[in-house]
Amino acid sequence: MYSSMSLLLLMMVSIHGTFGQPTWKAVYGAFSVEEAWDAVATPDGGVVVVGSTGSFGGGSSDIYLFKVDGYGTRLWSRTIGGPQIENANAISLMPDGGFLIAGSTNSTFQNGYDGLVVRTDQNGEVIWQRSYGGADWEFLNGASVDAVGNSWLVGRTYGEDQEDEHGC
Repeated sequence: MYSSMSLLLLMMVSIHGTFGQPTWKAVYGAFSVEEAWDAVATPDGGVVVVGSTGSFGGGSSDIYLFKVDGYGTRLWSRTIGGPQIENANAISLMPDGGFLIAGSTNSTFQNGYDGLVVRTDQNGEVIWQRSYGGADWEFLNGASVDAVGNSWLVGRTYGEDQEDEHGC
């Protein structure tokens, strides 16, 4: 297995002009497992990356969110999580410059994993977070935001289909 794994982020940055494309690569993380699952470009030419980290944070695995500029210099980084496992699979840019993150958590102690949604400001500071799920396992794998700010989440449940008393 992996005793130590670092996040490797490769990006091509284009320069508007006739001098070609500078290329850079950088490693972000520390001594344990870091994973990047999604990234979103920001209007200022930066990129915000989301995934998970086992190196730092509050639990055994936390959401790892960081922003780099067009040259790969880390501008800020955040961990988001509780006492157990949190991970992020998707990130979308909100109309106000903040971010919507979709993933999963088992910190709710509800018999497994629940889908997790985190809303941050443009600096990665948490505005709110919510978990969604029942007695079985649920995961959120995708997040999208439309032009008016409506959020769309996609995921998977391992629960059985159940109808409520109204047949819905």
